[in-house]
Amino acid sequence: MSRSLALASWGAAILFGALAAIDTQSLAQWFTHPLLAERSGVAIREVSWQGAQWFRIACVVAACAWVVLPRVICRLCASATPARTDPDAGATTRIRLRWVLFVVIALGLALRLQRMGESFWFDELAALLDYAQYGVGPVIGSYFVQSNHVLHTVATAVVVDVADGANEILLRIPALLAGVLVIGAFARLGIEAARWRTATLPTQATEFALAALCAACGALLPICILESVEARGYSMVILFAALATALLLRAWRTASPLALCAYGVVCALGVWTHLTFIALPMGHAVVALARRRDRTTRRQAAMTLLALALAGATAMAMLSPLLPDLLRIRGEFRALDGNEPSLLSAEGLRILLGLGGSWWLDAIPGLALALIGVAHTGRDRCRGVPLALALAGVPLIVLGTALGGSWMYARFSLLALPGVALAISMGALDMAALARTRQRHRLLIVGAAALVLMWSSTSLLLPPKQPIRDAVDFVDAHASPGATIACAGLPDNVPAYYGLLLGHTIADAGVGGCDLASVSPAPDWLIVLYPRSVGPAASEALSRGWDLAARFEGWVDWDNGAVLVYKRR
Repeated sequence: MSRSLALASWGAAILFGALAAIDTQSLAQWFTHPLLAERSGVAIREVSWQGAQWFRIACVVAACAWVVLPRVICRLCASATPARTDPDAGATTRIRLRWVLFVVIALGLALRLQRMGESFWFDELAALLDYAQYGVGPVIGSYFVQSNHVLHTVATAVVVDVADGANEILLRIPALLAGVLVIGAFARLGIEAARWRTATLPTQATEFALAALCAACGALLPICILESVEARGYSMVILFAALATALLLRAWRTASPLALCAYGVVCALGVWTHLTFIALPMGHAVVALARRRDRTTRRQAAMTLLALALAGATAMAMLSPLLPDLLRIRGEFRALDGNEPSLLSAEGLRILLGLGGSWWLDAIPGLALALIGVAHTGRDRCRGVPLALALAGVPLIVLGTALGGSWMYARFSLLALPGVALAISMGALDMAALARTRQRHRLLIVGAAALVLMWSSTSLLLPPKQPIRDAVDFVDAHASPGATIACAGLPDNVPAYYGLLLGHTIADAGVGGCDLASVSPAPDWLIVLYPRSVGPAASEALSRGWDLAARFEGWVDWDNGAVLVYKRR
């Protein structure tokens, strides 16, 4: 075992051992959500007690795993096919790639920064109001609604605590940092995919081109841009998905125990960020087992399963404090009402379009390039394994949703985006080779420029995801002193956050306005979120006694993201 891996192994074991030694009461008190405890009339919630007990047990298991599994992995790697050293890319190629990355990251950052200050949308405010404002402990130990993307929410809780407050830019910094790192992670995935050869290593030109194209996809794909400026955990999911696949490719190619252990850590962090991430390592396991044809692939499968065991032990320790809360609300993950988003809905269409890097019609060129890149796997079989690993999570998510009767959002499939970028980049290389063969260099340049312009325009021209702040500002500017304001939307009255900042109390008119008639005093202004979700009674009342004063467009839920402002006649 190398010295660096030994230090990491013992460091992790000591850390988990120290956490297991903390007494249950102190942990339970730290995990307890203060607002929920106050509502229940207790100092410490029962689920927090249980979560603290599970946490200590899981930490003991994780400590043992970090003592034993890295050593077993090292022995298995030592008996595997001799490690192949990385090819020397050459000083000139390395310098060129660094300059390309610098330019691409600068462009990607510019496209992201211009959306950083737009209004929070519903889920961003829900995560802030339900979790982040109460500190790190309640974030780690509570899961009473699904808005908790734990690792990202921990980061935003730290930002809120350090800044002693919150605004749109501050809360989006963790997602922005992850979104910028995605560009470099995509480049690394491109390098590992280019180096995946059974007999020969790639030319410097191929490695450079694939890395540069993958980085460009990370910077320019509309989904990558939009999720980098959203105070949610999706940009972290994309980042960890790219790193996990790149590390596994490297571990299989070089039999590196350090890469395998790092792969386990990245998978654990991904699951800690969003529960759907578990589909990717499960997909990796399926691919590894399906490839068991000779001694080398059997050892690669065994290495993968050991690394995933390490990831599972680590992830269980991270998730154990909130598991009692999660199990308590497990029924909410099933599609019981009949109106939840499913695969056979607009969300299913967006999942398909997302395989082209966007959720709108500008996904079509990306879909075409991705199909070309996948179709040419027959001629270049070395593409098959990188693409299979990078895209392995999508079939499992679709299958799990269909068999489990759960609901599905397009953003749950974002762990496939590194595979999408890889397929698009391979397709672009194929088209470039064809253009050079037929002396169509100008056509190639025009096509590339048009694609860059198309993808950039989407992020530049789209309205805010859900302009709640704009609607509240409008009411503040036009309402007379003493006017009463209400909101109709989902169960949480998130516009109250912006109302509080402006000195207004915004009453809750219920889901879809079902409680509009019972709001007292009767509101003079009504802010409506998700207009298609307004109930028939509220819709009739609005048509009889209210005027539409303003409409602010948003793209969330595709054609249901506008925020409407009504004024009573």
